[in-house]
Amino acid sequence: MSLVIFNGSPRGAGSNSKIMADSFLKGFLSETNEESKMFYLINKKELELHKKEFENAEKIIFIFPLYTDGMPGMVKEFFEEVEEYNSKGKKIGFIVHSGFPEAIHSKSLAEYLKRFAEIINADYAGTAITGGSEALKFIPEKALNKKLAPFYALGREYALNCKFDIETIKELGKLHKFNSLMLIFLKICISLGIFNIHWNKILKKNGSLDKRLAKPYQS
Repeated sequence: MSLVIFNGSPRGAGSNSKIMADSFLKGFLSETNEESKMFYLINKKELELHKKEFENAEKIIFIFPLYTDGMPGMVKEFFEEVEEYNSKGKKIGFIVHSGFPEAIHSKSLAEYLKRFAEIINADYAGTAITGGSEALKFIPEKALNKKLAPFYALGREYALNCKFDIETIKELGKLHKFNSLMLIFLKICISLGIFNIHWNKILKKNGSLDKRLAKPYQS
């Protein structure tokens, strides 16, 4: 059998999706020597290759970030391209992550993905949701390894059972929604401007800091 991972992040090979997918793949390959490939949907010129790989693959994983409570446009476009194929017997799973710490933001999308698997007649392996992914590039190695451990476990379990383990999914999405105490703490951080430090650095780097409060469409 073969595994194909489709990375649907607009950042391509430099994405947080790639970091998670690599960990998933390590877990997968720890239990099998099956052929595995990873493709980036941002490479639009390879669309026909991507479609062919989807058609021929027996195991498929889509991984991408949450975009405006949905999926990146390139992912939706690819879904529409492959919807016509007979995917009976394919084992399809989805990994959705977001910069939001709370998993609840991706909940409605997870329902759509389950329905999509049903529409194309594929075997639904599950949808794993996790938040706080934007921090992956900034946290220390020890903390990063801990953050990625569930993805390794997810890949290992997928190799063994062609399904996502329910407990691992729960672990990834354990911060479903902030409690009242955490909301109070976050409001204090907002009032102190703590959350703006990183973004202001990016704005300054791109010469846009002085325009951060602009309202060009305000009448």
